[in-house]
Amino acid sequence: MRKSEEQMQALLMECSVEPDMRLKNEAGSGSGGYAFMRAAEGRGYHAIPSWGRDGYDAGAWSLVIFFERVTDYAHLVLSYVEGDLSEYAASDAAEAEAILDFLIYSHWKSSGEPWVDNITWERLPEPLRGQYSVERLRAEGRL
Repeated sequence: MRKSEEQMQALLMECSVEPDMRLKNEAGSGSGGYAFMRAAEGRGYHAIPSWGRDGYDAGAWSLVIFFERVTDYAHLVLSYVEGDLSEYAASDAAEAEAILDFLIYSHWKSSGEPWVDNITWERLPEPLRGQYSVERLRAEGRL
């Protein structure tokens, strides 16, 4: 069963961690999103360019960028929004994907993206959830 918006907000609070100080310093340096991307990639994070089955933009580079990193202890999700950082330590890949679904959906809604017009979080369809990949398209018979 999918989590409600209130449950997702609670999960974000539960999973919230303090971002790496070096990344916080880079984010606050005023050097911009692309410089931050290089710094985050140097710390093992990978930027997520596309989301959902059809590969909608996951953010608005270089102002809004979402990242992920897998470690031995957690699946980390990092959100960069115009120099502000939020980080979440999910217990597994499914929880990290749910966090990304919610963060990216929230970004789409606040940006007025037409593919989420009149769609609430609770009714967000599967094609708008999950990471975009060619393998996903092949598995769904779309390639």
